[in-house]
Amino acid sequence: MTPAQIIMVKKTWQKVLPDTETAAVLYYSKLLHLDPEIETLFKGDVEIQGFQLIKVIAITIDQLERPAKAVPILQALGRRYSQYGIKPEHYQTMGYAFMWMLQQILDKDFTPYMKQAWGKTYVMMARIMRDAAHPPAQAA
Repeated sequence: MTPAQIIMVKKTWQKVLPDTETAAVLYYSKLLHLDPEIETLFKGDVEIQGFQLIKVIAITIDQLERPAKAVPILQALGRRYSQYGIKPEHYQTMGYAFMWMLQQILDKDFTPYMKQAWGKTYVMMARIMRDAAHPPAQAA
């Protein structure tokens, strides 16, 4: 990510923070609409999980200039998701739901450039989570 993209992501995240409950509800409702099977994988209150996810995203966004600081948190979330039964292919659906949620909240501020910056952010987060839960095959 470029420094300008990091600034844009941080700035727009500030527009999400005042209503994290809506963000969590939008995200999970879209996720479960896209892939109803995922609902059976999550144990417990989806609303609480939504707040936990938003908290992890907030920490990650806060550390975008130093992403290594967020790695252990994202890895732990990825391992927890794996225990629920989340598979590597689910991360694409989760990405669609995440980007859709941002588009709903940010509305006209979700420009193509902003979408690209957030896409890079999500790909980085998802890769760390997925690789912690499902390590890539080691080269021989």
